[in-house]
Amino acid sequence: MHTCKASLEKANPLKENVIKINVEATTKMMKMERKILVGVIIIAAIIIVGGFTYFWLSRPKVIELVVWEWSGYEIEEVWFPFKEKNPDVKVSHVLLADNDAAMARIAAGDRPDITHFGGDSKLYLDRHVALDAVEPINLSLIPNWESVHPYFKNYVAEFSTYDDNVYWIPTDWGSTSIVYRRDLLEAAGLPEPDSWSVFWNSSYAEVGTAMYDSPSEIGGIIFLALNYTLEDFHNPTDEQVETWKNTLEMAFEQADVIYDDQYELLEALKTGEVAVGSLWEEPWAVGLDEGYDLGYVSISPAPDFREGENPVTWVSGLSIGKGAKDRGTYELAHDYINAWLDPRVGSYVIDEYYYGSTNEEAIEMADPDVVEMLGLTDPQTKLEKGVLYSYNMPDAATWDEYFEAWVAAKAAAAV
Repeated sequence: MHTCKASLEKANPLKENVIKINVEATTKMMKMERKILVGVIIIAAIIIVGGFTYFWLSRPKVIELVVWEWSGYEIEEVWFPFKEKNPDVKVSHVLLADNDAAMARIAAGDRPDITHFGGDSKLYLDRHVALDAVEPINLSLIPNWESVHPYFKNYVAEFSTYDDNVYWIPTDWGSTSIVYRRDLLEAAGLPEPDSWSVFWNSSYAEVGTAMYDSPSEIGGIIFLALNYTLEDFHNPTDEQVETWKNTLEMAFEQADVIYDDQYELLEALKTGEVAVGSLWEEPWAVGLDEGYDLGYVSISPAPDFREGENPVTWVSGLSIGKGAKDRGTYELAHDYINAWLDPRVGSYVIDEYYYGSTNEEAIEMADPDVVEMLGLTDPQTKLEKGVLYSYNMPDAATWDEYFEAWVAAKAAAAV
């Protein structure tokens, strides 16, 4: 008897159940595999994202220290101990022409982490403090302070301490004086200058004079060269200010070069475009090293100033800008000051720039011939021989009157 296939299948319920169970099992297994796969993917994603986040958060952060500086001091040789201690910190230097330029930025609300401006005179430091532009300095964070010459420690106590807080540390010092090409003056039959009046003395117009466009550097010394006194400088009459302004106008009119960058003048001296200007010791020393016959009034073999006149003398240093604590750069700023006070840096500044260092050990390490020539072993005698502007600038209102007269004189000369 024959039975058809369809009948047999229909008649076999056990087989149907087995098939059904297999399908369900397969479906469950596939669902489970999908869940496992999704889980694996999620876990992998968590691991990858977590690892990337950990890497990003744990990687060294780039911290920037913003330093307002004089041109020439941005090179690493004068702050390399800071680099040694903080190799991952980016140091950004902003080069400014003088205290007046820095003061304008401070008044506008700019705040660096470190500034080399503002402490050259009581006037500017007072303004920085009054504008709440500087942070108090913690001397315990500056180990090299121990090696600072006693004269400069006293200087800080008298000059930059307000309500028992120190706001400025002296690092370097020197002078601003008249520089000239000795050979060009000799060829023209002109004597070596011994007075700031050389800048408005028409006899020197033929060899070319240059005017330093920095009232905070030479404005006061020109006032004194008019036979006025320091008392007059602090309390001038309207007539004295007018005479000073007219004198400046003559100097600007005579000048073949008006500059605010010291190296601009050095280049003009080297080419012979001018024969007389005023410089700090550094560019003068660079010119000497390059073989130019440059005299520098008040340093032998050049003549000294005539009686009643002097070079400008100055003490420069560093302050910490307001907000450094919030920016996380406060302790780094102390490291930077400490680097400047390192005797290795100080001796470099003496040998290469012909400036004094406030660190006693630096003076001992420096070239003895340079130290002797510049008279660096006795800072007080050298500084007080000139007009030390740190102590001798007038009050803010009087200086603003001078500044306005300076700007007017320059403008009138340009007409």
